[in-house]
Amino acid sequence: MQSRETAAVLAPLLGEGVQIQPCGAELITHRDHFLVTLDGPQSLDFRMIARGHQGAHVCDGVRLLEPATVAGVACGCPPTWRQRRAASRAGQGPKPEITVRFRLAEALEIGYFDLVSSSWTLIKDIEVVAAALRASGSPPMAWLGVDRGVFTTAEGVEVTGRWPTLRLPKQVRDHRSP
Repeated sequence: MQSRETAAVLAPLLGEGVQIQPCGAELITHRDHFLVTLDGPQSLDFRMIARGHQGAHVCDGVRLLEPATVAGVACGCPPTWRQRRAASRAGQGPKPEITVRFRLAEALEIGYFDLVSSSWTLIKDIEVVAAALRASGSPPMAWLGVDRGVFTTAEGVEVTGRWPTLRLPKQVRDHRSP
């Protein structure tokens, strides 16, 4: 967080405390989910990017997005997310770059925040929320959070992990309430 003043306003609402750093402030919280508002589909930016010595491959998983001279051309990525993830891990494909621009429902007056993530698990949430944003006439509320869980890797190793989530209120009720 860049503003100490913003951190001071947020701390009583969301935090356990504020740690002042030379370049700003860090809000410490034990909450896993926050109710946020989204302005519409433009609140969600999703792309797949591979950077290398020959430039960048920027696509949506199906079509190239940049540069403008090739936008819309098939990108050559594998057809499924699972295959795209495997290609990325092998250094043969792009990885997700996701930005969620939001306002905290408890403090709309503070302004906008961005969550930037390269999480593969966030892709499904983004697709569901983006469809709802396109279908609705008003900005919805959503739960932005961090889920925790244990999963088994392809090598059979159990790993405890954390990953960002973005869910509509109905989805939260259907799964679990934060």
